[in-house]
Amino acid sequence: MLKLENIYFSYGIDEILNDFTMSVENDELIAILGPNGVGKSTLIDLINGSLKPNIGNIFLDDYDLNCLNASERSKLVSTVPQTNSIPGEMLTSELVLMGRNPHLKLLQWEDANDYKIVEESMRSTGILDLANRPINSLSGGELQRSLIAMSLCQQTPIILLDEPTSNLDIANQNKIMHLILNIQKQRSCIVIMTMHDLNLASQFCDRIIMLHKGKNFSEGTPQMIMTKENILQVYGTNVEVLNLNWQESPVIVTRRNQDST
Repeated sequence: MLKLENIYFSYGIDEILNDFTMSVENDELIAILGPNGVGKSTLIDLINGSLKPNIGNIFLDDYDLNCLNASERSKLVSTVPQTNSIPGEMLTSELVLMGRNPHLKLLQWEDANDYKIVEESMRSTGILDLANRPINSLSGGELQRSLIAMSLCQQTPIILLDEPTSNLDIANQNKIMHLILNIQKQRSCIVIMTMHDLNLASQFCDRIIMLHKGKNFSEGTPQMIMTKENILQVYGTNVEVLNLNWQESPVIVTRRNQDST
């Protein structure tokens, strides 16, 4: 179980998270929702150790993640970032191989087992044929799958994804979400994603957590959380929530006239 207890975090005088608490069981796919600037990416950085909370604790079972060094933490938590600064001339296979770095000792080279894990990760994400392609030649969807493959190579019980479908067309959004869902089911790991697309979150995720004013405003299944009242309070937007016969999860439709009630 991953537990965040009474997390406070601020950038200087700008408070981002205020007494934020959540717990995630193993084998859950979680979406973190909320408007821009509410602290979704900050939450990802706190879990992966890029940031430290001002107050509060983060535990994975008996491990206090705040007390682990970067190498120890990267064996437990992997992150697929929203943006990257990867050199464009790097080959896709070289990028994926970087996921093995936490498992290597100082001056240790990769061995046959590491390359086997790389091959398996690339095959499971459908990018084996891109192994010798430079990063700057990949499409947005191909790059996202490559970053996910790198994360899989870390073999961590927690995978974090920051806006995994941003800037992708509808076909690639669907492919990436099905890929993430399949990975979570096959590996029985914890997957936590920040998202803007309410309908993708509703369709694919086991549980949704809405961030509002630095707190865990509401959490539960999509059927519980995706209500007109919650969305109006968190996003300040009037929507219609539809329950279609062929769709188990609710569908959110924005109103053309936002002044209507």
